[in-house]
Amino acid sequence: MSPNYCSLVVFAASLAIACAPTPPPDAGRDVLDEAATPDVITDAATNVVTDADASADASTDAGTNTDARADVEFARGCPVLSAPQGRAGEAPMGDTFAEFVGPLLVRVCTRCHSTASTMTDMRRGAPAGLDWDQEATVRMHLPLIRSVVGVLNNMPFNPPPDLTCEERRRIVRWIDIGAP
Repeated sequence: MSPNYCSLVVFAASLAIACAPTPPPDAGRDVLDEAATPDVITDAATNVVTDADASADASTDAGTNTDARADVEFARGCPVLSAPQGRAGEAPMGDTFAEFVGPLLVRVCTRCHSTASTMTDMRRGAPAGLDWDQEATVRMHLPLIRSVVGVLNNMPFNPPPDLTCEERRRIVRWIDIGAP
């Protein structure tokens, strides 16, 4: 090719680029129809779902700090409760170990986390020593329980029965107010 031909090709390409219509701001991205926009967004890497339209009229419960304008993260269908759900010393409103947490742990967790389950297959993968039928053991592992029940929402691992979102919130609040 002659140098003049190459210069002409470069000039023509530059002119074509310069004269091309400006692409819309969404060019090159998949744009969903407004009616088809999902209410939640799932991050495949973390399996965390974020509420795309945090409702301005979201209700707040006593002892919670909920900003209705902020995005709400979900894991396994329940809100991620990273923020404190109460303050140390607040009234338990009936959510004591004896009245709420202990019976709930027996109903939901001790099929795997129990001193009676001594064999690995009976525990369904629950580590030895994490026995929720013993109050002292529960109290020694409150940060772990708070994390798996209220932040990761990944326990119980083998439902049914499973915990409701409200039961998860109440357990986390019980821990946050000092586990009375």
